[in-house]
Amino acid sequence: MAGPVYRIHPAIGITRLGNADADQFFIGPEYPGVTAKGDPSVGTTVPQFKVGGLLKPQAARFRIWEYVEKKGKLEPSREITLDTKDCVRIVWRVHVANRKASFFQFKYLQGEETTLPPPRRNSGVVNRRTLDIDPLARQIGGRNIKGAKYEFRKGNSSNPAKELWPTPAPSPPIEYLGELRTDPAGRLIVIGGKGLSSGITGHLLTNTFNNDGWFDDVSDGRVTAELVMKVGGQEKLYGPLNADPQDQVEGAWVICGPPDFAPSLVNQVTLYDVLYDMAARQMTLPKNEVLFETILKPLADLNAELTSSPKLTKYTPSFDEEIYPIIRRAHDAIFTFELLRTFHRTLDVYNTLGDPGAASAKARKDLFDRLHVPGVAVSGVKTMPLMHGDAYSRVGHPRFSLSLTETQFAMMERWKDGHFVKTAGKFPPVIPKALTDISPHGLDRAALENCVGGAFAVGIEVSWQIRNKKLYSASFRINHKAVTQYPGEIGQIQPGHFTRQMALPWQTDFLGCTLTSGLAWWPAQRPDIVYKTKKDFDDRLKSAALPAWTRPSATWPSGASSPNFDEFVKNYYKLGVIREGPPNYHLEDERNDPNVP
Repeated sequence: MAGPVYRIHPAIGITRLGNADADQFFIGPEYPGVTAKGDPSVGTTVPQFKVGGLLKPQAARFRIWEYVEKKGKLEPSREITLDTKDCVRIVWRVHVANRKASFFQFKYLQGEETTLPPPRRNSGVVNRRTLDIDPLARQIGGRNIKGAKYEFRKGNSSNPAKELWPTPAPSPPIEYLGELRTDPAGRLIVIGGKGLSSGITGHLLTNTFNNDGWFDDVSDGRVTAELVMKVGGQEKLYGPLNADPQDQVEGAWVICGPPDFAPSLVNQVTLYDVLYDMAARQMTLPKNEVLFETILKPLADLNAELTSSPKLTKYTPSFDEEIYPIIRRAHDAIFTFELLRTFHRTLDVYNTLGDPGAASAKARKDLFDRLHVPGVAVSGVKTMPLMHGDAYSRVGHPRFSLSLTETQFAMMERWKDGHFVKTAGKFPPVIPKALTDISPHGLDRAALENCVGGAFAVGIEVSWQIRNKKLYSASFRINHKAVTQYPGEIGQIQPGHFTRQMALPWQTDFLGCTLTSGLAWWPAQRPDIVYKTKKDFDDRLKSAALPAWTRPSATWPSGASSPNFDEFVKNYYKLGVIREGPPNYHLEDERNDPNVP
């Protein structure tokens, strides 16, 4: 029998910027379908998402999972921590960077649809290394470890001369990208940056995506581990320094993105949906893994059909687990997207839509016929969801507006035709037992389903580079040795690869992406409008206008209807957080000036 295999989960972890003290961090979502609660044994709990008016940083916790071979197939056996009796040592190593300022400008789909990349940001700077922020790697191991030497801070690496920081420095200088800690069992905790964006004197913010002379403290990069286990009375090393591929610890990736200002809501298309779709339609899934016979069996079954046809003829989706979440997300968008206030007003149809009988056939068809068909330009009523796509302003382009993924659409078509597993009739649907405990795939999914999967114009955490299958070693796991697929580049991907494509600084795109041309952007993370009380929502049809999330405040010096770029860079954290108040009501809270209407 082959020896054990060790993997880090989540395969892609998500941290979020927060300008409160790092000690106020909370652990991000670790259970699918459940919003972040934090862990009282390490960090803080949420809500509240602010302390003293400042945003708490969301941290990512990484774990090592052992897989063993049984009857010729790998299956998760146990989590390995310092409490595991045969575990001798765990040493984590993380390398994050920010390479936005030296990267190509963001020009929507230029670079993915074309072989010609856009122009570079800061094109006049000859020494491109002076534009990067790369504090080098840090490593950590032990129980409850923290300290200055584990911070991604200027000058405290093992080789400060090789660190990269902007030269000349912006004002105020950016000299910190986050830090590492461990929990009581030696698991890794990664905390991201402070949300600081700043420019070199004389450089103004004038563009939604590309502002020369500006920098921010978003980042991403590799997570690896060295694991020493006691095997047969001897110590055995597993990890990146081991020459034998059999004895590696499969690495992960961490991405630090902007805050989520509506953490109780889920994006219409999530990053998990995008990577699930890629695995279902484009990847060869392993035949020797038990996960693809258990919790990921639906993915394996979809893959068996969708790799050869865009339609499903055999797969039977579950209403509660696969169809209802799509419908529920559209319904809940009403709380942050004003255009929907006269639509999606009730979930009374839950049991009707969840029944494959003839009585619901018309309702199912009416809903399905309004969906934007993936890969086809919008026409007639086929406009749902009413959200922008990757090809902003290119009317007639298939990605002008957002669609569900091809996998989601194929399942919705089966649902429309009555080929689905009937609802269990319990509202809200019960989360499967396999996902209610900490598990390897549960960790992967929980991190990704709370991220934006479209529009990638530019996006919030990452943009369209994330959906290139050549960058993956397995479904949901980025290959550290992958060769960049961006035109005009060669070589392996490096820390900073995925966030470098994002807006610079992040606040300019975040501010600008509100309702435009009758379409929303990401209202489940960056709200358009808000309701402050349950009564406000119940009376929404009586109101001529609803409060904008960025409505005037005593702290916006311009006094305009919305802050300008500079004001938003300085004051973004003062805006409200949308949370579930009474059950099924998502209301604004924690705004720093609650007395402003």
